[in-house]
Amino acid sequence: MKRQLISLMIILAMLSLFSLFRVYAQKGDAHLGPLPPKPKTVRKSGPKSKRPGLTTEEFSIRYGQIYYDYANSKASLDVTLPKLEELVKLTTEDSARAITNQFLGLLYLHGRHDTARAEAAMEQAIKANGSAIVEITFDKKWRQMAKSRSGKYEFEDSGPGWIKIASGKILFTDRANKPIMIGKDELILTGQQIEKVSPTLVSAFSLVEITAYNTRKPYVFAAGDMRQEEADLVIRLIKKYVMGKGQLVQRQKGQLVQRRKGQLDQSQR
Repeated sequence: MKRQLISLMIILAMLSLFSLFRVYAQKGDAHLGPLPPKPKTVRKSGPKSKRPGLTTEEFSIRYGQIYYDYANSKASLDVTLPKLEELVKLTTEDSARAITNQFLGLLYLHGRHDTARAEAAMEQAIKANGSAIVEITFDKKWRQMAKSRSGKYEFEDSGPGWIKIASGKILFTDRANKPIMIGKDELILTGQQIEKVSPTLVSAFSLVEITAYNTRKPYVFAAGDMRQEEADLVIRLIKKYVMGKGQLVQRQKGQLVQRRKGQLDQSQR
């Protein structure tokens, strides 16, 4: 079940990240293998020849085979991870590196529960202009987890989905990769919109709570298996790559306003 979930996460997530795809056929079954942009021609700067990375087609074929074997239980987690690690070393295009590291992050986090390696791969995916994707559970009305009549702590109207963490923003989607809506708007939060992100503990479950400016209630959700390491990982990534990006933009805007104010004052003298 976990293997199927991770496979679904990968294929749905990549459909939203890239507009260019190629059908990778294997024994009559079609599997979508997302392709990076065509490699740009680079002029040689000297006599030294650097080993070129994989072409778009080569990456598509290798990635497609790795994905197909894992999704169809032809390759174990222990076999799949080294192949992806080797593939990312041979890949030079940012979009291809983002896809491969995204897959690595999911497998390390949800398959092996290795948050350290998952975080390293997710950071590389974000740095390559992609996103880190984490499985989440939340209440569809964003209510806090509470004790039910059965005595269990759970979300009243539970909904499974994903959180996608990219540079400067986060996006929430459901399991079918459709954006979660708040009224008529997609639930996308930028660094400037987030006031605070923090862990919250309900019974034995570690949750993530995001407080945004101009909202009546925070966004509360559980990451993965509701373990503390998973919640802490999501919080670190948001603070570093989403809020950090937003705060930088705010500081730059503030500096620009100060410079313009100074120039105006000087011209009025």
